[in-house]
Amino acid sequence: MGRLLRTYWPQGVFAVSVIIHVALVTSLWTELANPLFHDTDRLRRAIDFYSVYQAGDAFIDGRSIHDPDPALGVVPYATFAPFKYPPFAAYAVAASLNLIPAREAYWVWVGLMEVLLLVNAGITFAVTPGRAWRWVAAAMWFVFTPYYVELYVGQWSFFVASLSFWASVLLLYRPPVVAMAPAIVATMTKLIPAVLVPVFLKVGGWRVLVLAIACGLLSTCPTFCGIRARLANSGGSTLMCTSMTCSPASSRS
Repeated sequence: MGRLLRTYWPQGVFAVSVIIHVALVTSLWTELANPLFHDTDRLRRAIDFYSVYQAGDAFIDGRSIHDPDPALGVVPYATFAPFKYPPFAAYAVAASLNLIPAREAYWVWVGLMEVLLLVNAGITFAVTPGRAWRWVAAAMWFVFTPYYVELYVGQWSFFVASLSFWASVLLLYRPPVVAMAPAIVATMTKLIPAVLVPVFLKVGGWRVLVLAIACGLLSTCPTFCGIRARLANSGGSTLMCTSMTCSPASSRS
């Protein structure tokens, strides 16, 4: 038994991590893990995802993505969820998800995040040196608990982080131009990939870096214009809305 444990402990660590991950994903229905995290204990499920879904619907209908109308019933909650992402998230991803109803679109989004997680774990397994430690490195993806908050609230940070991770790996093993696509899409969706600036400069990918930053800034300009217009119309009041928070568990969907 001792020899068996010494030989297969990495696979054991990986198996335990997958079991923990399955329990966390199951909590999207049971909500047993919600009290462990601040956002899941206070916010409605998919509230952030629905804010982007509403923006995509507004874009399709020719309305402002920054002022969705809750009365239209586009999402299950009759409350206002502010859209606070660069407009690319509404123009591209959210508009595509509007092909199906909001509830189903949320679960499609959860499935997409799970696929990204598996891809990230597979890449980590492939690039990690050492036959044993590659199992441990891949297992870390499955026990990263903030990922559960991402799934429950429907945030987009993991999507952007995955694209940034792919760009980083490509920079290590391929010419910088190969990392262009994931870097540009990530930058246009959220500005988190700015942390990759030193990496691009280190490997001589400054052209790709400039293009990614330019695309990110250009795609973000409409958001800032919309914010300014909305502030002007509201007399300078805040953009955030308290109806997004402190929802009782009975009102979750």
